Amino acid sequence: ATLTLMFLLSNIFKTYAPRPLPRPVACSAQSDKKPNPSSDSALPNTIRLPPPLSSIAIPKAVYSAICGAVVVAELGLVDAAYSGDWSRIGIITSEQELQLQQAVLIIAAIHGVEAAIAAYIAKGKGVDDAGKLLAVAIRAFFFGALEINKVSQMEPLR
Repeated sequence: ATLTLMFLLSNIFKTYAPRPLPRPVACSAQSDKKPNPSSDSALPNTIRLPPPLSSIAIPKAVYSAICGAVVVAELGLVDAAYSGDWSRIGIITSEQELQLQQAVLIIAAIHGVEAAIAAYIAKGKGVDDAGKLLAVAIRAFFFGALEINKVSQMEPLR
């Protein structure tokens, strides 16, 4: 079941893969200045972290690896909470399994809110296609704040 889910998710992400993001929008105080080509903001294959770490730009490959690690951790958590295998072989107790089930529900609720926020931000940036908004919401449901950060860096399409 986990492999099937991973296969479906990989196809969704390939189908709705985001196009390369434009450079982050400069704030109005800096809009007069031209970007320095030697600075990190001029690197096209990087993603900036949110403030206060916004001076850090990480390569998209590292960002994708982080997203992959998040999904694997989430799938492991769901597996530990609901499969019953982990408690049956003695890795966790039945009480811990119940606590993990509660944690999964809380995390799912938080990620649901983050999905709505990411779709709202994307719509405000000019993404009007329902399929693209759905893809943003699905990615935000799985990746949470990572996707919100990525969407917030998009330049407006209008």
